[in-house]
This record gives sequence, structure tokens and C-alpha cells, in this order.
Amino acid sequence: MGSIVSVFGWFSNCDDYAGVRGVTKNDRKAMRFDQSVPEPDEVVRLEPTRDANEAIGDFPNTGLAYPKCVSKRAFSALQALLEPTGLLRRADLEGLEYWLYWPDTVVDCLHYTASEILKMPSGYEQLITPVFHDSVGEAGPVFLVPQFRTQVLFVTEVFLETARDSGLKGLELRQGGGAGAVVTRVG
Repeated sequence: MGSIVSVFGWFSNCDDYAGVRGVTKNDRKAMRFDQSVPEPDEVVRLEPTRDANEAIGDFPNTGLAYPKCVSKRAFSALQALLEPTGLLRRADLEGLEYWLYWPDTVVDCLHYTASEILKMPSGYEQLITPVFHDSVGEAGPVFLVPQFRTQVLFVTEVFLETARDSGLKGLELRQGGGAGAVVTRVG
């Protein structure tokens, strides 16, 4: 048993690129994954969380599993993969167009009992090494699993290839998506 497609966890390269946060209290509230997604005409204002010398990549870290933040360039390259799998809202980062993405595609394809999961006495569980059912091939390019929907957003090799072929920077993908994964950096 195991996946028939390559699956990765979507993260940001925080070692080489700056992250972002909301400018105002309302902007920060709009970026919380447990809050309502901003209205389509609402623009979330962002600011970098960096030193002056740090670059801002195409996938700045928001400090959360989602929303994910993508540059206008990344949005253009990945729009066909993102639009059918979640909600996108405009963001302004120091006058530059960025987009926030909230995934809404949840696929029950994790083989929970075969996956390595760290279980804390408090009841919290962290996905270390996921194992997927073969049905992951039907999941689409971007998806969440119900058991760990607040920890990791999964993408397939189509996402990786599109990002790489488009020359995007600041993306970090972890094979399998768990904490013990092999890391692939794009850009």
C-alpha cells in the first residue's frame, strides 16, 4: 500500500526568504485559518517580517499552515491548480500584488494506521511520515487530509513541476509532507 503519485507538504523557504504578517489587527485576523475568509473585494494588507537585506520570495511564510501567500507571478503560474482547490483573495505587500490562498479540498486518502504519528499525552498528534491510500491519485494537485487539516497542505508533483518550470522562488516542498520528510527547495 502506498501512493501512486508523489505527494509533498507545501511550506515556505524561511531560511533564505522573508515571511509576511498582516499590517493591522483586522489584516492579522483575516489571515487566521480559523476565521472567515475575507470578502472578494477586501484586500488584506501585508508587511514583511524580515531584515532589510532579506528577499521576499514568491511564497512568503505566513507562520500558519494556511492561508498560503503567493506572489502575482506565482499566482499566474499556479492559478489553474489553485482556483479549483480553494479560495484566493488579493493582498497588498508594500504596493506589490500578492494573493492569499485558503484550501478547501479535503480528501480522506491518508492511511492513518500505517502513517507514523507522534501522539502527545495532551491528545495532540503530529504527522511525521504519512502513508497514503492509492486513492490519493484522485485527490487533485492541492488538498488537505481531514485528520491533519490544520498542520499541512499537500500538493502533487504537478504543482512542483509547474513551480519549478516557472522559475518561482522560495517554495519548500517536503516529500510526503510529514515532519521527517526529505526537503525539495524550488528557487
